[in-house]
Amino acid sequence: MRRAAPSTSVARPKPPRWVRRSWRVSPSESGTRLTRQPHSLRRCAPSSRSQRRRHQTSRGHNGTKRCTVREGGFLLCLRSTSRRRAIPRADYSERGARATGLMMIPSATTPPSTADVALLAFGNGAELAARDLYAVAAGLSAFSEEEKTVLVGFHDHHRAAAQALAGLVGSDAPNVREDAVYNAFRSRLDGSDKSAIYDALRELENTLVATHTSLVGTLDGTAGSALVASIITTQARHAAILALVAGRALNDALVNSATALTPGTN
Repeated sequence: MRRAAPSTSVARPKPPRWVRRSWRVSPSESGTRLTRQPHSLRRCAPSSRSQRRRHQTSRGHNGTKRCTVREGGFLLCLRSTSRRRAIPRADYSERGARATGLMMIPSATTPPSTADVALLAFGNGAELAARDLYAVAAGLSAFSEEEKTVLVGFHDHHRAAAQALAGLVGSDAPNVREDAVYNAFRSRLDGSDKSAIYDALRELENTLVATHTSLVGTLDGTAGSALVASIITTQARHAAILALVAGRALNDALVNSATALTPGTN
């Protein structure tokens, strides 16, 4: 009776631990982008002489880079997900913007034009008038020290706005208050009725907001428009605060029905 020959099969070596089975991809999935690892790994048997080399790098038909490495008796295929050739280089020049229909962002602010200088100079005088009106209100005995501190703060805001406009206009800035604006509100800043005084100051703020808003749509230079827009936000808050401290309705704090001033006609 013949005995069966002993088995001569050799145990296949195990793949390296760093090769995770969940990273295997089929040939049809080559080039698929993975988020956890920069390469997709799979085991493959050596089928040609070129694949029996220790290290081989080639590029597939779809532009992906493929690298094969011999490790522990297994041939590991690493497929890079980089596709630099498939992504066109963006053209951010002015010519490229015209070709794609994109809007170009100005590289720098533009200075005031000749027409802008006259408008900004008027704004400078109007802000100085508001500064002087707040100085009158802060000196009234009807207000407490805390209320006077708030009024002085508003006074300083208008002074800073006038200085900023003067710095933009330069030597053409009048740096003198607009008497038409000052005289229109001066007579209302008197007496002991704090609510009436707050209402007058709120109307002043709303008038300046309406005036500056009309200037933003008229100015040619972007530097002047940006400065005036920043002034509007501050003075709109002034008007809302004055309405609330006077005990007015919320609608009075949010709605501005004032008429804008026109340079040279007030």
